[in-house]
Amino acid sequence: MIHGEVYKKNSVWWYTKQTEGSALRLSSKFKTKAKAFAVAEEELNEGRIDNLHTWKGNGSYESCMAICKSKENRNEI
Repeated sequence: MIHGEVYKKNSVWWYTKQTEGSALRLSSKFKTKAKAFAVAEEELNEGRIDNLHTWKGNGSYESCMAICKSKENRNEI
């Protein structure tokens, strides 16, 4: 599972994604929250991340978005 986050740190906005269980984090820096969120939302809609957590400028948690994947290929017993 790949998690995405949009947050503010040191007066700039960041979009970071990380694979669950990995120490590696890929981050991109943006001047505005809107630009960071647009990139993150596009990755969520295209299936490159599984969920997106958003933080407010003051550091408090804002929201979580996720794309639910169908289980059409699941074998029923």
